[in-house]
Amino acid sequence: MAALTLKQELFVKEYLTDFNGEQAAIRAGYAPKNAGAQARRLLNSALIIEAVEKAGQKTASTVELSQDYIIDKLLEVAELAVSKRQFAAANKSLELLGKHIGAFKEKQEPADTLNIARELAVRLKKFEE
Repeated sequence: MAALTLKQELFVKEYLTDFNGEQAAIRAGYAPKNAGAQARRLLNSALIIEAVEKAGQKTASTVELSQDYIIDKLLEVAELAVSKRQFAAANKSLELLGKHIGAFKEKQEPADTLNIARELAVRLKKFEE
């Protein structure tokens, strides 16, 4: 299979930023007048599809690493804030963690809510002692 041109590589990179083919084509240097058609043509190319998937997998693993790091830091902040009795800071960290794990769904099963509350209470109790 042939290699991507420099412009096609740039299109792939730009496409992964916002998944907007037309804007990615413009940012990659294609003429704005024909950017939509050019994007459709590129996104139907097996070579481009393969490059997008490969780059997307790499991006996904980077995002996952970042999420893990952020979750760890939010837990640290919540635990430190509780130990220093800074409950507003602890509350904000726990709110962000709760949103991430889906603790604030519109309809939540009572057992789910109870399990989440127990898990957070156990974690925080460790740092109060």
